Amino acid sequence: MEVSDFKNTVLQNFRKLSEQMTKILNNLGEKYGITMLQLLILFELFHHGKHTIGSLANSICVAEANLSLICKKLEQKGFIRRIRNIDDARVVEVILTPSGKKLVCEIDQELDLMFGERLRFLEENSQVLITLGMGKLQDLLEEVTEENNRTSQQGKRRY
Repeated sequence: MEVSDFKNTVLQNFRKLSEQMTKILNNLGEKYGITMLQLLILFELFHHGKHTIGSLANSICVAEANLSLICKKLEQKGFIRRIRNIDDARVVEVILTPSGKKLVCEIDQELDLMFGERLRFLEENSQVLITLGMGKLQDLLEEVTEENNRTSQQGKRRY
């Protein structure tokens, strides 16, 4: 396969996957009165435990200032707690509350049902091929990202 064909196919499929996941997550979030971004924050905290505002912002690719506002809203709804670090008051840690964990579990069960309905009709071999292919693509993109970061750091000029 030609490089440009591969790249274009990957970009087109990524756009379509992103659109579909956005629709699914927006619909679920709307049902529970939260945005897709709030949903992603809750899932990140559920799966990876407490974060600082900075590490959470990096994990979900959002600016820290924007994330602080979003977390404030989630805290008002009772889904997370923001705690100032005792040793360094500039550092704010974010944790899920019990109601936040409960919400994530409910939404996760709904996602399981949605995907489970469709997976019943997809052969096991096809499921494995999809996950392996996505894993290989992720590895490839990580390599490209690392190389891009290295070359952009080397190419920065100081004035």
